[in-house]
Amino acid sequence: MIVMNYKMLVKINKQTINYPRLNKKLSKILDEGVIWVNNCYILQYFYKVNQHYSLENFEDYTAYECFMNGFHVEDYCVGNTIQYAFSFTNKLARILQGKCKFKIILSVNNQNCCHITFHSLHNEETEWVVMEQLDSYSESIAVFM
Repeated sequence: MIVMNYKMLVKINKQTINYPRLNKKLSKILDEGVIWVNNCYILQYFYKVNQHYSLENFEDYTAYECFMNGFHVEDYCVGNTIQYAFSFTNKLARILQGKCKFKIILSVNNQNCCHITFHSLHNEETEWVVMEQLDSYSESIAVFM
């Protein structure tokens, strides 16, 4: 399921999302898989370069996961960033479906820069995005569950 705010709905209605095949850089992130570390699901690609960050540096598991899994799509592709972002999140959702309950957050700013992160759902923790307030965010937001 995908839930989005009005800003994202307007943004994607201005273009056709055709879910392009991921380029090598984005594919590599997913190909390396998701690992279980410190009671969290982390994309191994990012964990390898960010192992020095400790769970103790974060408020909770959710904050740790969102930090460790977050990236800017335009750092890994040129052009069509929104379409690549939707393709990536769909593929990531399929990977996570058998592992945990999750929320993948795609945010897009006014310059069409895309940021993706995700977290698994942890009991007693505040979620990264307040679903009831999606329209209050300044960015376009889509949450994949």
